[in-house]
Amino acid sequence: MAHQSQGHEKIPAESQGSQNTAAKELVVVAIDFGTSFSGYAYSYTHEPSRIYMNKNWGNEVGCALYKTPTCLLLRPDGTLDSFGFEATEKYAEMEEEDCHKEWFYFDRFKLKLHTEVRLDRNIKLVAANGRTKSAMEVFSLAIRHLREHFFARQHNSVSDHDVRWVITVPSIWRDSAKQFMREAAKKAGIRVSSRLVICYEPEAASVFCQRLSPHAFVGNFTAEGTRYLVLDCGGGTVDVTIQQILDNGHLATLHKASGGTWGGITVDRKFEQLLKDICEDEFIEDYKVRHPSDWVGLIRDFELKKRTVKGDSPTMINIRIPNSLREEFQFAREMPMRDACAKCNLGIQWAADKMRLPLLLVTEFFQDSITSIINHVKTLFEEPEHTDIQYIVLVGGFSESPLLQQAVKDAFRDGHQVVIPPEEAGLAIVKGAVLYGHNPTVIQRRVSSMTYGIECVADFTDGVHPDEFKINIAGRDKCKNVFKTFVEAGSSVQIGENVTHRFKAVVPFKHTMQLPVYVSSSKDAKYTTDPDTTPLGKISVSVPGQNDPGKERLVEVRMGFGDTEIHVTAVDLTTGNASLPVNINFLAK
Repeated sequence: MAHQSQGHEKIPAESQGSQNTAAKELVVVAIDFGTSFSGYAYSYTHEPSRIYMNKNWGNEVGCALYKTPTCLLLRPDGTLDSFGFEATEKYAEMEEEDCHKEWFYFDRFKLKLHTEVRLDRNIKLVAANGRTKSAMEVFSLAIRHLREHFFARQHNSVSDHDVRWVITVPSIWRDSAKQFMREAAKKAGIRVSSRLVICYEPEAASVFCQRLSPHAFVGNFTAEGTRYLVLDCGGGTVDVTIQQILDNGHLATLHKASGGTWGGITVDRKFEQLLKDICEDEFIEDYKVRHPSDWVGLIRDFELKKRTVKGDSPTMINIRIPNSLREEFQFAREMPMRDACAKCNLGIQWAADKMRLPLLLVTEFFQDSITSIINHVKTLFEEPEHTDIQYIVLVGGFSESPLLQQAVKDAFRDGHQVVIPPEEAGLAIVKGAVLYGHNPTVIQRRVSSMTYGIECVADFTDGVHPDEFKINIAGRDKCKNVFKTFVEAGSSVQIGENVTHRFKAVVPFKHTMQLPVYVSSSKDAKYTTDPDTTPLGKISVSVPGQNDPGKERLVEVRMGFGDTEIHVTAVDLTTGNASLPVNINFLAK
C-alpha cells in the first residue's frame, strides 16, 4: 500500500515520559535472563532500596547461589520438567539410563535472539540431543518458571496485579529481539503490557551504582556532571554505554549502544576448540549428541574454573574429563586421550580423570575476547567528545573474571579509573533493574543506535529522484521507495519525546493502513533500497470505515524513541483527531 508523507513535527517530551513510576503496584520484580545464568530480585514500593534475592538456587544439588544456569528440561510433550541446576542433574541421570532421547534439554539459548539475522516468531532452537522446539515456547517456559518461582515464595501475600515486572536485555539488541522477549513474557503469564518494563542491562548496572554510598568508590564518581563508561560483560554479549549524571540523580546516555558477541562463552568455545584439535571435530560433534549431559557438565566445570583463573594462579588448571569421553576416544582412536594430548605439544598433563592445562594456555583462551573488548573501548575514547571520561564501570557475570578485570585496569591505567561494584559485579544488573522498575524515567535521555524511517512515496521531481523509482498513481508521477526519516542514528532523544509525520493513502484501502518501517546505519538514508538500509517490520494503523476513492484519508503517526522500546500512536485527522488502534510487528518473516 503506497502512502505519501504530508509533513513533520517534533513534539517535546512530557514531564513524566511515557513510563510511569511503580505507583499502583506493590512490588517490582526484575528477571535477569542471562546467557549462562539467570535469577530475579525484588523490592516493595514502600522501601524500594531494600532489595531481596533468592539465595537458594541449587539447593537440590548442594549449592546455595543467587543465580541458576539458564537451562531447562522439557518432557516429550513439551511441558517443563525442571529448570537450572535441577534440569542439568536430571538430564544427566536420564542419559545414564538411556531414556533421554525423546526429551528436550536447552542450554545457553539467549544468544539466538542476537545472532539470528531475520528474527521471527517461528524460529527454532536445537536441543542438546538434536531435537528442535519453538524458541518462543522455550523462552516463555523459562520466564514462566522464574515468575512462578517468585510467587511460590510469597506464600500468597502477593497477587499478579500487585507486581510490576522488569526483564533485562542487552542494549545492543535489535527491536525485534526486544519484542520477542515481550511476547514471550506475555505467553509466560505477564499479560498486562503496562506491567512489564524492558530494561537495558548496562543502564540497570549504572542505576545500581548510583545508589551505592559514595564511600564505596575512589574519587567523586557519583557527583553531578560525572561522565562514565559502563562495560557490561555478560556470558554472551558485551554491552557498552556512556552516561552522565544529571541533577536529582537522573542519568543521560551520551552515546549509542555498542558492543559485540565477546562474552564469556567465547572463552568456552576456545576450550571446545582445543578438544576438537585433540580429538578431531567430527568426534566431538558426535560425542555432544551421544552424551549431551556429560558434555554440558564438562563445559560447566570449565566455566566455573575460568571464573577463578588469574595471572598468579597455579601453573596447571585441572579440568575433569567425563569417563564417557575418555573411553569412547580410546575405543575409536585406539589410544588414550593423554597420548593424543601429548602429541599436541601444548604441555597438557593428566592426573587420574583430570586434564591439567598449563596456565599460559588457559589465559590464551581469553585473549580474543579481552582484545576485542579493550580495542572497542579505546575506539570510543578516541572520539573527541569522550576524551574526558574518567571512569569505567565494569559489571556483568564475565566481569567477575580476575583476568578480565586486570586486563582492563592495565589497558586504561593512565587517565581512567576502573570501578567494580563492591558487591558481586554479576548482581549489579538484576539489582539495578529493580531500582529502574520503580522509576524508569531515571534515564532521561538516550541515543538512537539507528536511523528509523517509514517507506512511502513522494511527488516525483526530475533530476532529484532516480528515474527507476518513478511510478504513476492516479495520473500523477510519484517516487517510490522513499525513506521518510523519524530519527537519525546518533541523535539524542528525550524520554517521552515524539516525532510526528502525516501520511495519506494515495490508493484506496479498506480498514488498515500498512506502514513499512526501515532502519539504516547511515544518517543520510534517502531510499529504502540503500545498501545500508534494511526492513525492520510494519506498523498497522486501523482506520474505521472503508476508504472512499474520492476521499483522502490523512493519518498522523507519532513515534517515540526515548524509551527502551519504540512507542507508536496514530490519529485520524480526516475524521476529527480520533485516536486509532496501532499494531507494531517487528517479527514478521
